[in-house]
Amino acid sequence: MNRIYFSSLIFLLIGSALFAPIGNQLWAASNAPVAVMPLESADKELGEEIAARLLTDLQRTRQFTLIERNQLQRVLEEIAHSQSGLVSDETVIEVGQQLGAEYMVVGEARREGNDVLASVRIIKTATGVVIGAEQSRGSFYAMLNRLSTRTTELLRIYLLMNNPDSPYTILLELNKGENPRYRMGERLSLQFKVLKHQDTAPDTVYIQLFSINAVGAMTLIYPNKYSPRMEIQVGQEYSLPGPGDDFEWQLVPPDGVESIQAIVTTRPVDFFDLQQSYKQEAFPTVRSRDNYATYEGIQVIISEEKLEDWSADRVTYFLDKE
Repeated sequence: MNRIYFSSLIFLLIGSALFAPIGNQLWAASNAPVAVMPLESADKELGEEIAARLLTDLQRTRQFTLIERNQLQRVLEEIAHSQSGLVSDETVIEVGQQLGAEYMVVGEARREGNDVLASVRIIKTATGVVIGAEQSRGSFYAMLNRLSTRTTELLRIYLLMNNPDSPYTILLELNKGENPRYRMGERLSLQFKVLKHQDTAPDTVYIQLFSINAVGAMTLIYPNKYSPRMEIQVGQEYSLPGPGDDFEWQLVPPDGVESIQAIVTTRPVDFFDLQQSYKQEAFPTVRSRDNYATYEGIQVIISEEKLEDWSADRVTYFLDKE
């Protein structure tokens, strides 16, 4: 059985731009309401201190409306949860809806000797989908700096790639459902569909899917050598791997947090000059990394191409060593 390696994914064969920063984006929904829950921890003060730092760093961007801690606490007290103190994702969504928060930041933290291990997830309240996550281990302040910096960047990226005027919605579903955790070597599959909520919007759209591994490496996974057509039909469900594809999707190192980024346009746009690459190389690697500057570059192209009805979304999962 032949193997094609890239980043943290391995596809098992069954058969044989230079970007310029563009400053503040008109696309970004400013002052998006965000609530940060105290991280679940046996050390209550540890979880609260990490949450407080996340709130401070988000506030500095001036792109978010932060839900006050006393408001959050009041709603939490009104919603009954188990004596263990653990809060389910369903409860998190309920809290977010009551507070009017579009995004909820939740997580866990624990001490490991002199180090602290913490992880956070960003949940989109409207859908319950995890659209970003990060985990960090190390001395308290080193861990906290990494965790806070990346969490803030992930929220800024998501807002940058949010087009509230788009007539399209992208649905992404992993085979393990919402808030999934995978183990090394497991198979992953993705179902995706585009819906429209304006009758005049075209029924044919063009989609690109990028896999993003734990170190930020980006790989174009759709279209690809086996499914080279970028255009898809609105309302039709697609899968990766598809029913006729001669490969399986197996997860390999590095472990950590991974995402799949989807971008939909109403005409074909090659954001990373990969149009010829995926016809020769099964799943070509993007030269850029998953960071804010990369998505600023995408916005430059969107502006230059005068694209209006574009849409984007992402889904995130954890990949554990064992």
